[in-house]
Amino acid sequence: MKLSALVLASSSANAWRFHANDRIDAADDRDVEHKAENACDSLIDWLNTWNKEAQPFFNNFIVADWNNNVDITEEHDKITQEKEKEFKTWVKQMTQHAEKEYKTVRDSCKKTDPSSDFPKDCCLQDEVVPPSDRIQGDLHKYPMLWTKERQFRALDKILTYKVYGEQDMDSSSLDEKDLETYQNSMSTMVTAYNTQKIVSYDGKNMFSLDPEIYETLDEKCQEATPEAYEEMKYYWYNWHDKVGAACREPYKTFVDVSNKAATNIGYTDTGDSWRAWYEDENFEKTVDDIWKEVSVVYKKIHAHVLHTLFTKYGSEYVDNREPIPAHLLVSTIHII
Repeated sequence: MKLSALVLASSSANAWRFHANDRIDAADDRDVEHKAENACDSLIDWLNTWNKEAQPFFNNFIVADWNNNVDITEEHDKITQEKEKEFKTWVKQMTQHAEKEYKTVRDSCKKTDPSSDFPKDCCLQDEVVPPSDRIQGDLHKYPMLWTKERQFRALDKILTYKVYGEQDMDSSSLDEKDLETYQNSMSTMVTAYNTQKIVSYDGKNMFSLDPEIYETLDEKCQEATPEAYEEMKYYWYNWHDKVGAACREPYKTFVDVSNKAATNIGYTDTGDSWRAWYEDENFEKTVDDIWKEVSVVYKKIHAHVLHTLFTKYGSEYVDNREPIPAHLLVSTIHII
C-alpha cells in the first residue's frame, strides 16, 4: 500500500510538472509574441532614426574616400580610414541593437517563398498616413510609406550588414584590431594600383596608369602595327607585374580578414556573402542559364574581334586558334 501510494504520488507529481512545463512554454511563447508586437510598434520610428543617423556617417566617409582617390596622400588616407571606422562602428552598434530588439520580428515574418504572403503570426503592418495629413501638410512629407515589405527588407538588410551595396559592410562586424587590418590591406592595394609607375617604353620618363599608360595604349591600339603591338605588350605586362607583386601579400591578408567578417555574420566566406546580395537561392544556376542564352552571341562577337586582330597584326602576333592577347583588348573598339 505504501509503495502504491508512493507511485501514485510520483505519477501525480510528474503530471503536474508536465502540465506546469506546458504552461511555462505557453507563457514563454506569449512573451516572445508580446515582445515582437512591441518591437513592431516601434520599428518604423527606429528605421527612420537609422536612415537619419546613417546619412552623415556615410557622406563623411564617401567624401573622404573621394578626396583620397583623386589625390592619394598619407593624410587623405588617414582621414578616409578614420571616417570609415566611425561609419562602420556605428553600423555595428545599430545592428547589435537590431539583433536584440528586432530579430524576432524578422524571423517571425520570413516568407517560405519570395512570392508568398507573410506568415500569419507576422506583426508587421503597413504604415498608413491619414489623407488629411498628406493634403493639408507638406505633400513631400511622406514620399514613401513603410509598407510591410519595405520594413522587412530594411530590417533584414540591417541584420545581415547588407546596407550601402557599393561598400563592403561585412567588415563592420570585425573588432577594432581586425578592422584596422582590413583597412590597411585595402589601403595598400588601392595605393599601389593608383600610384605605381613604370619606365616609359623609350626609357625617358616614368608613366602612371592614368593618364600616361591609358593614353599610350589608346593611341597605339589605333595604329595596329607590330611596333605598336610590342609597346602595348610592354606597358600591359610591366604594370601588371609590378602592381601584382605589390598587392600579393595585402590581398592574402584581405581575403583572410574578409572571410572572417563574413563568417561572423553567418556566411561561409566572402563569396557566399557577396552572392547573397542577389537574393536568389539559385543564383549560380541563374547565371549559368543566362550564360547559355548569351554565349552564342558572345562567341560570334569574340570570333569577329579575333579575326579582325588577326587581319591587322598577322599570324606572328595573333593566333586565331588561341585566346586574344590581353593587351590588345584595352581599346580594341577603335579597330573593329
